[in-house]
Amino acid sequence: MAFQVAYVPIGVGTFHLESAQDQFDRSVAMLKTLSDDCVFPEKMLLTIDDLDAYLDTLHPDLIVLQNITFANAAYASEVVKRFTCPIVLWTLREPVIDGTRLRHGSLQPGPEGYRCPGRRTPQPQNRPGHGFRLRSL
Repeated sequence: MAFQVAYVPIGVGTFHLESAQDQFDRSVAMLKTLSDDCVFPEKMLLTIDDLDAYLDTLHPDLIVLQNITFANAAYASEVVKRFTCPIVLWTLREPVIDGTRLRHGSLQPGPEGYRCPGRRTPQPQNRPGHGFRLRSL
C-alpha cells in the first residue's frame, strides 16, 4: 500500500465561501504538485457529517488538516481521535483585512482543539502559492 497523505479541509458554511472555495481549489492544486500520494475530498468539509463520511474512506500516514474557514474544535477532535498518524495543521491567512467581517476566521480556533499528546503538529500559516513548503515539514 502506498504512503497516503490525506488533505482534510474543515470549516463551517457561515463564512465567505467564495474565497474559501478558491483557497480549497488552490490548496488541492498545490498539494497535487507535491505528491501523487495525496487524497482529497470532492468538496470542503463544512459539516461533521461530511467530515465523518470522508474520514471513513481514509487510511492516512500523514494528515494535512486545513482550516478552510473557522471550524470549532469538534472537527479537529474528530480527526485526532480517529487517527494516530502525524498531523500538519495548515491555517490560512485572511485573504483581505479591511476592517469588516472576517472572510475565513481560520485563525480563530486556537490550539486547544489540536492538542495531540505525543505527536509533533507543525502549523504553517499561509495561503497556497505564498511560500508554504510541505516538503520541509
